Amino acid sequence: MCAAAVSLQTGGVVDGFEEAIAGSLEEAVVQHLEPERVSACARAALLACAARASRAAAGFREGMQRRFARDRERLEEYFAELLSELDRRSSRGRANPAAVLDKRRVLEQERAAKLEALAARYVSRLELKPVALLLVEVPVFRTALELRRRKARRTIEVEYDCSTRRLVAPVCDACGSPAPRPAACDDAVHLLCEACAPRSEGRIACSACGNRDGSSREPQALRGACTDTSWFQSAG
Repeated sequence: MCAAAVSLQTGGVVDGFEEAIAGSLEEAVVQHLEPERVSACARAALLACAARASRAAAGFREGMQRRFARDRERLEEYFAELLSELDRRSSRGRANPAAVLDKRRVLEQERAAKLEALAARYVSRLELKPVALLLVEVPVFRTALELRRRKARRTIEVEYDCSTRRLVAPVCDACGSPAPRPAACDDAVHLLCEACAPRSEGRIACSACGNRDGSSREPQALRGACTDTSWFQSAG
């Protein structure tokens, strides 16, 4: 089971929040919140859980890749031996050349089909299913920062979480992932995570600027996971 805490104000992931509030929660009535905001934050939490689940499954994936490499090697050796035997028979003049060519074509087709079936057996899929949503009120400090990049400027709000005593990392404007070390694009000062902007020097190719409708592209860590957040609409 994975858990993640997300700021309702910024949508940023609050690392260490669960440990910081352990044993200090008190049940209380939470003020009414807009379903759209709760749904957006739930989606951000789901993204964070997907990343944590992916890291937790790294050992399983590595083992699976080793087994796949082993089975592929055995399959390649099997067909290599069949083709080698076919070549030996052909060199001794014991087979019709046309028949040898047809047999080789059949073996190559069978090899390709076997490799495709083998690869399909080792496909892994990460699926997340929401279990519970908990709304927690904690004190925070918010401050406005003006960002400047060449001739562009932009004001953002940064949140300091009092329970963890840390700044909440901003959200990548391109993919929605946490951006603890963001880079900024030239045109609109969009903040980008290291995956979306591996290099921060020079002119950055900004995916967020490419979205004319203003929407973010689907986060990579969330692809293939359960993205249905309709059940959150009743929250608050």
